[in-house]
Amino acid sequence: MYGEITLIEPINEKETEEKQVFAEVYSITQSEYVAAGQKDIKPAYKFEIWNFEYDGQTDIVYNGMRLTVYRTYPRPDDKIELYTEERSGRRWQT
Repeated sequence: MYGEITLIEPINEKETEEKQVFAEVYSITQSEYVAAGQKDIKPAYKFEIWNFEYDGQTDIVYNGMRLTVYRTYPRPDDKIELYTEERSGRRWQT
C-alpha cells in the first residue's frame, strides 16, 4: 500500500525540518516483531522510500501518528527500508 509520510529531523528543542514523501507502507512481520520485542521495541510499520529522499531523519508522521525510526536497511535497488515504532503517549495531527 502507498501512503504519504512526513520525515522529521529536529533542529533544536522548538524547530524541526520536515519533508513529505510517498512511501510503500507495510505491516511489521512476525519475525521483526519478535526480534524488536527482545529489545523492548514495539514496532509499528515498515516504510520503503528512495535512498535519496532519506537523510537520517529520526521521526516520521503517518496517519496522525508520530513514529520513531529504530532501524534502517538500505537495499540494492536504491530504496531504503525504515522500521518504526510508535512513540507512546503522543498523537500528532498531520
